[in-house]
Amino acid sequence: MYFWPMYEKAPTPATPIENRNLTKIIYIVKHDLDAPYRRLHVHPDFAVRCTTIIDDVAYLLARLPFGVSAGPSMYSLISEAIFDLVNELLMDPVWDPEILHSPHKDSFQQPQKIDDSIEFEKANKLHVFVPPRETFCDGYIDDCVTMALDQHNNVEKAQNALPLGVHAVMRPVHKREPIFRNDLLSKRKLLGEGTPSETKMIMGWLVITRTF
Repeated sequence: MYFWPMYEKAPTPATPIENRNLTKIIYIVKHDLDAPYRRLHVHPDFAVRCTTIIDDVAYLLARLPFGVSAGPSMYSLISEAIFDLVNELLMDPVWDPEILHSPHKDSFQQPQKIDDSIEFEKANKLHVFVPPRETFCDGYIDDCVTMALDQHNNVEKAQNALPLGVHAVMRPVHKREPIFRNDLLSKRKLLGEGTPSETKMIMGWLVITRTF
């Protein structure tokens, strides 16, 4: 992100942002983190205090539960750090996703674009200055959305950044896990939502980047 001191006028781009790249595709890549709350351990002191006892059975909460009020904010401490790492990767000109990538790269699908007969709409004029970015990642708890302008290797970066960030931050799944556990990156949704496209359902909203 870029910030300017208070009262200092932000620089005005030579070409208004809404007039740039008028006929270039903006792809959306969406990743889902699988059962994220099961990855975080509860501090022993709190686990003991939150023990549920039914007859002669005590349920000791060793992992962060989904339903507690503090759950989303506590898990967001982890997921937001991953999203920040993803944005750093996307802006790093040295990073080559062909060389450095997650083990899931073989599961990626080719980008899908809508019919060429649909014209590109022009963006509305912005009320505030926003530094132009060719790729950007944001998310909420266990959902991650990455946007990429279809030029250079942006789309390839958008596909690889989040899986690589997750692989770097969380412990990978071993082939001989003593207790079965899924990979943090949802493989089931990787084939569908993880495929770059101009149309994607995000938080209940149908987003179509070509027509805005």
